[in-house]
Amino acid sequence: ATFAKLWRLKHAVVQVSDDLCMNPITIQSGRSISIFQNNSIYYFSISDLINICTAALIHSPGFFSDPHTPRNPYINLPFTNAIMYKIYDSVRKSNYRMPILLHLYYLCDFDINRFYLTHEATVRSEYINNFVKTGDTDELSIYVDEMLDKFSTRPRLNIHNEFPQEILLDIM
Repeated sequence: ATFAKLWRLKHAVVQVSDDLCMNPITIQSGRSISIFQNNSIYYFSISDLINICTAALIHSPGFFSDPHTPRNPYINLPFTNAIMYKIYDSVRKSNYRMPILLHLYYLCDFDINRFYLTHEATVRSEYINNFVKTGDTDELSIYVDEMLDKFSTRPRLNIHNEFPQEILLDIM
């Protein structure tokens, strides 16, 4: 079995050698890795893999945690546990900061159900933090207005229409 796997790996064709921004990737320790999946080789930058894994693990439609197993975006197949261990090890050895959700997923032996049951609150918290940091200003303003309407004390807190939205969002 080992000989057959080595033969398949040696004769595999590189299917993708560009990152997700279409920049060419050269395999460098701590910057990029090659992944053998579905009898083909795919090059990934470590930063793209971090984003792929984080997006899958943070998935929370309607603020309800629903993490997914990270997938190879080129063939839409889930990464196997062996590939996930390789990704984790590559991130750990790189200069990138280890995402908390990827580390917790590793501690759950890459079992998505166990990860969900054990870390649902952390997934939701990370999703909310990401939503606030990267969300659209207009959409976030609607949430702030709704929150102030619902939880405002008497007398009601009034914010002038010309008050800068960015400052209000930072404060809230």
